[in-house]
Amino acid sequence: MAATRTFIPSAALKRLVRGSPLLASASQLREGAAPFRTRNLSAQETLQLERQGCVCLDWTKVRVQEGFDTASVREATFEGEVALAKFTGTVMLPGHVSLPTGIRRAHIRDAVVGNCCIHDVGLIVRQVIQDAAVVFRVGSLVASGTSTFATGVRLQVGLESGGREVPLVAEMDMELASWLALHPEESPERQDFLDNLATHAESVRHGAGWVGEGALLCNTASIRNAWIGPHARVDGAILVRDVAVLSSIDAPTQIRDGAVVEHAVLQCGVQVRTMAVVRKALMCEASGASRHAKILDAVIGPNTEIQEGEVTSSLVGPLVGFHHQSMLIACL
Repeated sequence: MAATRTFIPSAALKRLVRGSPLLASASQLREGAAPFRTRNLSAQETLQLERQGCVCLDWTKVRVQEGFDTASVREATFEGEVALAKFTGTVMLPGHVSLPTGIRRAHIRDAVVGNCCIHDVGLIVRQVIQDAAVVFRVGSLVASGTSTFATGVRLQVGLESGGREVPLVAEMDMELASWLALHPEESPERQDFLDNLATHAESVRHGAGWVGEGALLCNTASIRNAWIGPHARVDGAILVRDVAVLSSIDAPTQIRDGAVVEHAVLQCGVQVRTMAVVRKALMCEASGASRHAKILDAVIGPNTEIQEGEVTSSLVGPLVGFHHQSMLIACL
């Protein structure tokens, strides 16, 4: 008879976060340098930018990649330390509309801007925006203080009043989430996990927001303290705050059409759309919320779709369908 495998949550945590993209980006930020070599603007370049409606109190703090073309930046305001790529080529917006890379009508403070497209943005503060990304008609894209992007946020599952806490990790799977929900009592194994989680949270703590390669952020009012993975799409959302949005070119994650997402982790292939509200939640890969769904203090397993109903303080999935005016509260 085969021996029963002993589950060790701290070991599971170390396995899951190995190769974490949040860890990689945090390491890059700690190194402090732009991903491309920069130089100061020449006097002629500064004069041309000012002729094109750009404003900066101290142009010496704006550095650019070799080959930078002033024609790609117009009507922009710069404050603090800003690094700009040279801007070449075009990027694609929804509807198969292409735009040239560069900056038009934006206020940017303390940011690293790759070869991307930024148009009509009210405020960009403390961001790293990677190549081929699009930030189009966004009210504000801001990082305040430092953030772990929901790592360590504690979900109250099983009981609304607390007692079965599941602390969030961006790469968490259902096995780890279930163990934490089903073993709420104090134990050496749980304490070891919490100690390792605290160390991991400090390792992923960022001093800036992150917009990954090929990500699309458009027509959204407010994005704050967000880690947005490559090829993710945030389109027409109302509020995105304190989130980690894992995404890939094969399984892009989407937040769209009036959605609100706060204090949450969305894994690859998740879709939150059509006025759904997701607060304090883990949404595992390929799950979804739509049609006014409400999700609070919940773990939503892979390939689980929540439509119209409410899920509160519950662990649901994988492979669950949930629709109409349904309600699920304090369930495992």
